[in-house]
Amino acid sequence: MKIIVDVHIIYNNHLHCMVGKEYNSDLIPVQGMLLEDTVWKDPREINKVTISPTDNYYYIYIGEDVRDSKEECEALKAIYLSHNWTRFEGR
Repeated sequence: MKIIVDVHIIYNNHLHCMVGKEYNSDLIPVQGMLLEDTVWKDPREINKVTISPTDNYYYIYIGEDVRDSKEECEALKAIYLSHNWTRFEGR
């Protein structure tokens, strides 16, 4: 089943952008589990799982990455993109 992950990049208490990644896996994500990805030094906790049996996917929310400036947000977005994440508008 498809697993869709998103992370919000935040600046000044506002959403700067969202980045996401899709996986195909037989694993079933559960809130509280840890997710590994090459973009992070340590695994991150799954905060929320939404299931769409009609469209055959799990949507998981990992949380926010808060930065102090727009430049830092853009630099972080570039790091995510370099690890095969994409920028998207969400669901």
